[in-house]
Amino acid sequence: MKEQVKNKANAFRGVNELAMKGEIVVYGSTYMANFPFYELINKSRLENAVYNRSIAEMTIDEALQLLQVCVLDIKPGKVFIHLGEADFDRPDAVEKYTEIVRRIHAELPDTKVYLITVQDKKAQKFNERILELSNRKNICGIRFSVSDSYDYKGRFKELSCYFRSKPLTFTDAFAVAGL
Repeated sequence: MKEQVKNKANAFRGVNELAMKGEIVVYGSTYMANFPFYELINKSRLENAVYNRSIAEMTIDEALQLLQVCVLDIKPGKVFIHLGEADFDRPDAVEKYTEIVRRIHAELPDTKVYLITVQDKKAQKFNERILELSNRKNICGIRFSVSDSYDYKGRFKELSCYFRSKPLTFTDAFAVAGL
């Protein structure tokens, strides 16, 4: 395991005791690690806490090893997974990804899992296989289009509807539209 990945996971271990159970965890690699969730959440009035447990340059193998610390220990109600940026072309990548989802549901059967596609044109086959894991009951696929990867506001607008527990109010809609 890369040293910087291990160090970041240890930092998460230290703050996990502050996390509220039943909330939202985002678990990903570089794109999600750099995503300005907190800035966007503050402007959009979400009713749920969002814990970003993404680590830059984390591989799917490392994500599997760190699943306990980064996701399971928090006991979230929803998990958003965006992995595979660095290793979607590995022959066993989908199997490892499937194992991550299986472990989440084995330990947290009521947790809803959202699988977010990788934004790389070369990852089309990987993305299709990941989306096949969706069962529309407790595993949902979210297809990000391949576009400007730094359009964080646009991506957040796509995701924020899944973050909500309650229907969007008129005030909430204006807050999101104002991003």
